[in-house]
This record gives sequence, C-alpha cells and structure tokens, in this order.
Amino acid sequence: MEKKTSLNVGLIIIAFILAIGFSMSGYFIGKSIERFKLMDRSVAVKGLAERVVKADTAVLNLYFTEVGNDLDALSIKMQKDKDIILNFLQKRGVDSKEIQVQALKINDKSARDYGDSDKKPQDRYILRNTITVTSANVDLISKIPEDIGDLLHQNIAVSTKAAYQFTKFTDIKTEMLAEATQNARKAADQFAKDSAAKVGAIKSANQGIFTITAKNFGSEERDYNEAESIEKKIRVVSTVTFSLENA
Repeated sequence: MEKKTSLNVGLIIIAFILAIGFSMSGYFIGKSIERFKLMDRSVAVKGLAERVVKADTAVLNLYFTEVGNDLDALSIKMQKDKDIILNFLQKRGVDSKEIQVQALKINDKSARDYGDSDKKPQDRYILRNTITVTSANVDLISKIPEDIGDLLHQNIAVSTKAAYQFTKFTDIKTEMLAEATQNARKAADQFAKDSAAKVGAIKSANQGIFTITAKNFGSEERDYNEAESIEKKIRVVSTVTFSLENA
C-alpha cells in the first residue's frame, strides 16, 4: 500500500511539473507573437512636394527661307535677310555673343530622283537658314516673337519657335525630397492618431520620380506645353513606410 501511495504522489508531482512547463511555454510563445506583431506594424504613405519655378534660359530659333530659280540672286537675298535679322535682334538688346547663325541649307528640286526630268520645276531652289539665340534674359527673349511683324514687312519670310529651360533643378532637389518626406510623416501621424498608435522610425522610402510640366498643365489655359512655358511646375511624390508603435 505504501508503494502504491508513493507512486501516486510521484505521478502527481510529474504531472504538476509538466503542467507548469506547458504553461510557461505557452506564455513565451504568446509574448513572441506579440513582439512580432508589434515589430511588423507599419504604414506606407505618400508625401507630395511641388514647386513653381521660372525658366532661367531661353532658346529662340528664327527660321527664314527664300525660293526661286536664280541661285546667285537667292544667295545674295539670304545674306541680306540674315543681316537684317541680326540687326533686328541687336536693336532689341540681344547680345551678339548669344546669337549663332546655323549653316545654310540648299534644296535643288531638279536633283530629285523622281518626277518628270524633262519638266523644269517651278522655284527650283529652296534656301533655308536658322538663327539661334540662347540667353539667360528670358523676359527679353520672350517678347521678340511679338515684334516679328517688323521683319515680315521687310519681305522676309521668317518664323520663330521658343523654348524655355529650367537648369537649376539640382539646387532644389534635396529640399523637395525633404519636404515630401515631411508631408508623408504628417499623413502617417494622422493615420496613427486614428489608430491609437504613434509613428516610429522610417522602415523604407522610395523617393519617386520628379516630373516637370507647364505651370497650368491640365487646365484650360494655353501654356500646357512645358517647353513653351516660362513658368514650370516641378513635382515629386515619395512613398515612405513608417513603423507604428503603441501610443
């Protein structure tokens, strides 16, 4: 009887020890899952930064053409046109160092490999030339196309095309990325507030792609073409993932 009693007591002790072991094991497993979930809690938000900038460089092309059958006469006329256009630009304050005259292009219609070779083409020669102005004086250059009628009145067939560039992008890139990250944190703070949590450290960040458009891109106003717009809008959207912690 005493042996049986001792055996029962031993079994009870072993069962008690095992019960405590399983209980402690469950406790530590539970705490590990809780920590894992806490470490895994995060929120990914987007932050926007925008700047409206003014172009700092203007490129103006002036195209002029003469057509006819007398090549010598056309060459003399093109030279005269060029001199008048250069004088026109300099009178409006354009520095001669900012002006570049491109190579003259001559198109001889009779040299084509198709068509009736016995029939002489009307206006056999087409002479084309381009004068390019590159200047930091954007306001001055932007007004020149408005006065192009003065050249037309002098029997010069001329057309213009202007493009405006912003070349100081690297000067504002870092600042814009910092602003986009700050705006992303504001969005994360609002999310955390609604979720009874608080924002922790940045887990990952994607700076996104910078885009440059005309200032009024997407509106009904005319300056939707970025190259033709003096004022431009630079935009970047960053995606930032923040950790979340218990409030």
